[in-house]
Amino acid sequence: MQLLWILPSLSFALYAGFAQGTWQLLALSGSSALLIVLITWMRSRSSNFDINDPVRLSSSGVAIGNKVLPRRQLFWKRDWHQRVYEHCQSLQPLGFASAALERARYRHWQPQGNSELAAWLGVAGQSDFEVDLNAEGPHLLLLGPTGAGKSELLKALLRSLLRPSNHSSLRLVLIDFKGGAGLADFAEHPNTAGLLTDLAAEDHEPFWAALADELARREQLFADDKVANIETYRAKVGSLDRIVVTIDELAAVLASSRSAAALVENIATRGRSLGFNLIATNQSLVGIPRLLLTNFRLRCAIGEVDPVDLAQLSIGAAGVLRKPSAPVTLTRIEGFRRALWLEPYQPPTEFWFAVGID
Repeated sequence: MQLLWILPSLSFALYAGFAQGTWQLLALSGSSALLIVLITWMRSRSSNFDINDPVRLSSSGVAIGNKVLPRRQLFWKRDWHQRVYEHCQSLQPLGFASAALERARYRHWQPQGNSELAAWLGVAGQSDFEVDLNAEGPHLLLLGPTGAGKSELLKALLRSLLRPSNHSSLRLVLIDFKGGAGLADFAEHPNTAGLLTDLAAEDHEPFWAALADELARREQLFADDKVANIETYRAKVGSLDRIVVTIDELAAVLASSRSAAALVENIATRGRSLGFNLIATNQSLVGIPRLLLTNFRLRCAIGEVDPVDLAQLSIGAAGVLRKPSAPVTLTRIEGFRRALWLEPYQPPTEFWFAVGID
């Protein structure tokens, strides 16, 4: 196909040679045609290999998998250029992401924000990515298929919330309907009030009843002191812990019993003013009632979320997600996973969170 570009030059060079006896232009055009033929031949004789293999850069050259690319990029195929370009892009934020992770670890996961419900989650571009459940939420839904990293992101959020500065003002309630292994790391933390799993069926009803009693107790407490929310109570009366209820596999919890479904709905609809925050994960929106979903003002899509679910997660921002002019995002950062943070009527924010952190 590239030879077609030089045919007009060859035709004009032949005309000039026969008409005026100037054959220099023909020599130049012929040399260009031979060079194109040579480059095409060298590209075609390259062995086939998987373009998605890891890219390795060194002072001696570039390799994709076991294939060492020609030293001259002139002889590279177009998809080789694209693959190496994507790899080089991924190297730029990787250094920042690793450094940001170490800084957050050194700070004991303390975010820059002063709110007790602010948390460090990862990086977005060349900046730390932090959220504030109290200011932006109050409730958060993490959605993604199996293996996408929901539990890893949930752990990152809890690690930051359970930082030393929050030890006197925050209590954690854990509900893990994946056997308990996902949240077991936090079960013995001094700020953890309890852990419920799907394996301990005999504990379910007492657990739901205890949480319901705490909701009712706080309602009565606020009524007696004539305050409308936890902030006013703290300012007028004294300290009162915030309670963060964390549910891994929300649909399974809702389906387990009417008591569980009623309690989760009560926390979602009435919990904000009483000092309750709800954080839940699920694989899809199947099994989550519309009324409950409405109260998850903060949503996070992790990995390859179903397009229909993604559209429903995006309150007032669905069009933004489909913009053809949206920037091309990185496909991978080693040691990190990709997610989209969704706030009502705001463009989605792509960020990266670390996995495998002890």
